[in-house]
Amino acid sequence: MSSTSWAATPRPRRWGARTCPPSPDLAGDAYLIDLKPREDGYQATQLHGYWKIDDLLECHRVLMEQRRGELRGSVDARSRLYGEVVVEPGAEIIDSIITGPAVIGAGTLVRDSRIGPYTALGSGCTLVNAGIEHSITLDGVSVLSVRGIYGSLIGREAAVCSAADDDHRRLAIGDHATVEVA
Repeated sequence: MSSTSWAATPRPRRWGARTCPPSPDLAGDAYLIDLKPREDGYQATQLHGYWKIDDLLECHRVLMEQRRGELRGSVDARSRLYGEVVVEPGAEIIDSIITGPAVIGAGTLVRDSRIGPYTALGSGCTLVNAGIEHSITLDGVSVLSVRGIYGSLIGREAAVCSAADDDHRRLAIGDHATVEVA
């Protein structure tokens, strides 16, 4: 891997020995930054232009590996947490399995779900009967009765839910979006 890492963040923030991003509790627009090593740490520089989600997720993976678990929210007795899992204040984990490294944002509800490694859920999200891994959700996301989400970035206040089991798909897609339908 080169000495340059990629990250998405509204503002740089200290995380371990690096200045880094995606904490799901940050507000504001995300952009890419270039982290350049220096003797006293890392310097963040905003990058302009288009970027690829795989670059963002790879940087996210590297940074998540440095994160230590911390339990400040609620986890019921039927749930299981494996590895380094951060549960922020006001988050509730009910009847679920969380495999770290993972971050569950403040005020987020996870019920009857599986959250896989390298996943960060923003603040105020709701995941019920859901499955997601190697992904980032921003604040206010709802994932209801959808499993198998992998390698995804889900924007603020987005809703992902299952539809009737038929051959039709209904999509509402914003400008400049890329959608993969399986």
